[in-house]
Amino acid sequence: MSAALAEDHPTILRVFSPANGELVGEVPVDTVGSVREAVARARSAQPGWGARSVAERAAILLAVRGKILENTDAIVANAAAENGKPQHEGLLHEVMTQLELLSYFTAEAERILA
Repeated sequence: MSAALAEDHPTILRVFSPANGELVGEVPVDTVGSVREAVARARSAQPGWGARSVAERAAILLAVRGKILENTDAIVANAAAENGKPQHEGLLHEVMTQLELLSYFTAEAERILA
């Protein structure tokens, strides 16, 4: 992946395909303040997450797994465009690995956290 700050808008990061140099997309660059705010929101959300049962947290993570599965084609296409990966590598490394990790840890959470 090749990326550069947009000269005309320094809060935007432009992402270019390594395969052909074409613009793949643009993403906002967070400020130090917005990162601090995100960390503060995460810290304030943690007690609520921690209060949930392991089964509830596992169910939420399985729902995330389902969303990844639903969006497999888009994730693979993005990996190919941004990183120049062949689609089979994007499927294996960007999708299947994450699906397997989510499956394993949700199935084993009770034992691991006991």
